[in-house]
This record gives sequence, structure tokens and C-alpha cells, in this order.
Amino acid sequence: SLDVRLQNFTGAPSSAGQVVFALNNLASNPGSTTLTLPNPISSAPTTFYIKRRPNSTSGDYLSLRDKDAMIEVKDMRIGQNLSVLARKAFMVTETPITSTTQVIVNINETASTLDDYITWAPTKCSIRLPSGSTSDLTVIIQNISNSNRLRFASSIASNSTASGISVPVTLPRSGTFVHFFIAGNYGFPSAIDKDAVFEVRTQSGNVLLSREVVMVRVRKNANNLLSQERGRFLSVLNTLRTNNGYQSFISVHNVASNEAHRGPGFLPWHRAFILDLERELQRIDPSVALPYWKFDAPAPIIFSGAFMGSRPATGPTVTFDSNNPIRNWGGPGSTTSIIRTTAFADGGIPSLRTENETFNWGTIYDDFDRMEDDPHGYAHIRAGSGSGDWLRGEETAVNDPLFFLLHCNVDRLWAKWQDLYDRYDINSTATYSPLGAFPTTNPQFRIGHYLNDTMWPWNEATGNGRPATSPGGDLQGAYRFELVPGNRPRPRDMIDYQRITFLLPENTTINRNANSGLCYDDVPYN
Repeated sequence: SLDVRLQNFTGAPSSAGQVVFALNNLASNPGSTTLTLPNPISSAPTTFYIKRRPNSTSGDYLSLRDKDAMIEVKDMRIGQNLSVLARKAFMVTETPITSTTQVIVNINETASTLDDYITWAPTKCSIRLPSGSTSDLTVIIQNISNSNRLRFASSIASNSTASGISVPVTLPRSGTFVHFFIAGNYGFPSAIDKDAVFEVRTQSGNVLLSREVVMVRVRKNANNLLSQERGRFLSVLNTLRTNNGYQSFISVHNVASNEAHRGPGFLPWHRAFILDLERELQRIDPSVALPYWKFDAPAPIIFSGAFMGSRPATGPTVTFDSNNPIRNWGGPGSTTSIIRTTAFADGGIPSLRTENETFNWGTIYDDFDRMEDDPHGYAHIRAGSGSGDWLRGEETAVNDPLFFLLHCNVDRLWAKWQDLYDRYDINSTATYSPLGAFPTTNPQFRIGHYLNDTMWPWNEATGNGRPATSPGGDLQGAYRFELVPGNRPRPRDMIDYQRITFLLPENTTINRNANSGLCYDDVPYN
């Protein structure tokens, strides 16, 4: 059972708190802007009511467009504001809008809203008529008129994604589900949760039957984030820290020297590491994606008091704006700021190897993985140029949350290199080397760096060449994205992070797409 709270989602397009909640439908009940259900809920339906918030001095709460109001359900078992269980978008109007025909649409083939987050890769969805319909019906699925974030398909060929601006689907009167696919329109990521809206209309007569909302959740250049995107990221990052969830990442990297560095496993290990953190953040707010610091270009927004901290005029600690959620970062329980003195001004150029120069390390993995030293290593010491700066040392680097923006860019460079040279074949040494598993005699690398080795700490192996402890446990799962990379990833599992395998037949226990749920704003689906 769950103890849950209902509330308005402040990150919605209209964030004024447009509705109030109540446990009964009495006209005299004024309702409240939040509602904690009085008893733990279970699998049985729990009824509650929402209605438009009354007019007040702050203005009217009617919607300005469809799906601009949103409520969310928070899990109250683990602590206030810790975990989002659902978000639902709708429109607040003077009078209800009715339709004589209904359709049922499931994103990722479930009724849950926790998996309504897509990337450039295709996501399998399903749609049906209500049982008892009298005739088949052909519908058109398309973006709403003022949106271009989504693409559609009725089927997906190998190594392709949805690309149509609309798709016709014929729904049988039996009420059987019919599949279709959606994907983010490359170059048009979401800025806020549930801002990608598509509609279902009848092919004959153009009658609106349904509107559904998703988010095209994409890792973006942190310097280009909108203020609300930046605010959401900082807020959940601080929540993870204050709930001690961030500490396990510090503990892991503190002893991960040989597991994560100085070997071919550097790139897949860190891809898993930052994905693990991202998924922890998404448990708190599913609309957050990890942003990257493009460290071959100026980033004055990142290095500012409003974001990751400004270069100190004196002393070793960065300065923050008074309303920045991470202004008292310094590690769990600390009120000190972040120890970081960049070798460049806040708006300056870090003077690192450029993207193209990094790609020119070579077309095969054995050459490209030299980027661990350059530009990766130099990015650490350029951003943490002081002798005691956290970013300079492997044992302290994760203390500074800039670590994850830095490594998100490292991972992005690998993803762009993979796309540039089509390096996804896990049986090719051009994609990754060494193949196979850790040999019993004459190993060239430590255990964990071979293609088929499980990686510490997620395998929870200790001793015999591994660290003495394994903090953190399994890699954090993500609802409907559990299959990639799995809870005990290997280097091979991290290579094709976009892969899509739709598991059939329909009556199998697991029938969903297999991809990691991550993508970058400048790396298309391949």
C-alpha cells in the first residue's frame, strides 16, 4: 500500500495551481491545493475529485491551451517530495468537453504515466475502441496544430524510427489493441513535462477523439537550458543530496580508481555511472534529464551563481545566488560551498581539445579511448585548477556535481563518435576492445574492462581484484526501461544504448521496447 499526496505540478505550462482537490463532490466543498489521502491506497481504486480553483486576486485559472494544467502524485512513504508516482495533464475549461466516441491510448503499452517519456528512438504504443463498439473505425494520429515535437509510424523497419507527421490506424470494433509507434522529432526536444501533445481524429469527419501528452526527454547542453529546466535539475539534485542518495555516488567513485579508469572500460563504466544518477533524479522528478557541459566552448551560464557556481574572487569556494538550491552543497550535512577554482573566467574558453579533434583520435575504439586523458583529464584539471579542488582527484571529484555535467559530455562525445563511424556492433573490435571476458591467464587489463565482464559496483563483487566494498547496489532501474542496460551491466550492455528490440509474441511476460531511455540533443537515432 502507498501513502500519497495529490498536488498541482508547478512545472506545468501554467504553473499557478489551477485546480483544487477534495474527497467528496459536494458543491459546498472549497477543496484544497494539495490532498493527502487519509488511508494508504492499494490496488483497489481510490476516488477523489478535482475542480477549477476559484477566481481570486491572483486571477483566473482557466487554461490557455489544451493540456497546460497538470497534477502529480507524490510518494509519501519515503519522505516529502521524494518520488513522483504519476503526472496527469488536462485542460481547465468553463464547461466539460464531451465526445460521443472514445478511444483508449496507452503510451509504451501501459496506462501508467510514469513511462510517458520518449527519445529519438521509437516507442511502441497501443490504441483501441471501447468494447462493444458497433463498427470498425479508421483514425488519424498526429501532432496538435501548434506542435511539431512528435513523429509517427504504423510499423518500424530495422534500425529506423518513426518519421511520419501522421499515421492512419484502423481500430476493430472488437476493442482489440492496435499498435503504432511514436518518436521525438529530432531537433525538437521538450522543455517541460508533457508538452508534446498528439491527437486522435476520425479519418472521416475529422472528429477529435482524444489528446495524449508525452515528454521528449533529452540530454541538452547545460549552457542552453531554459531557466525552468535549470531550476528543476538543481532542485532534484539538491533533494537527492539532502536525502543522502548522492552520497553513494561519492562513495562509489572514491574507490573506483581501477574499475573505472586507465583502461578500455572507462567509457562504458562512466556511461552506466551517470545513467544511474540520472535515473535516481528521475525518481524524484521524471522530467529531468542530465545536462552536459560542452567543455570546448564558453559556458557563462553554467559557471554562474544561478547554476553551478561562479569562480571565486578570493578563496577556493564558488559563489552562488541566494536562491540557488545547491548554494550550501559541500556534501551531505555540510553548509560549505563547492571547492572549485577554474583556470578560465566564467565566460572564458577552457582551451581543451575540440569535438572534431577528439573524433580524430581515430576510427577504432583502441584509438578513440585515448580521450580519457585528452580532453577528459584536462577538463577535470582545467575546471578544478586549485591544488585542493575536488574535481582534480578521483577520490573527491564526485563531491562537485559539475562532475556529472563533465562526464555527460564525455559520454556524448562517445555517442557522437559511435554515430559518426557506426560503432554499435559488439562483435567488432572497432566498436570495443577487448572482446570476450577476463582471461584466467595473462590478462592485458583488469577484470571489469573486458566486453563481457560485469562491472563493479553493480555486480556487488568484492575482493579478488575488486574493491573491498560495493556501495549503492544494483544499477537503478527505470519503469519500462529496465532491459537496458540491466541492473548488473557489462561494457557490452552500454554500447548500443538506443537499441530497440520489440519483444513478441504478444502473450510474453515482457513485451516492450528495449532502450536505455537516454539520448542527446545533437545525436540522432541510429
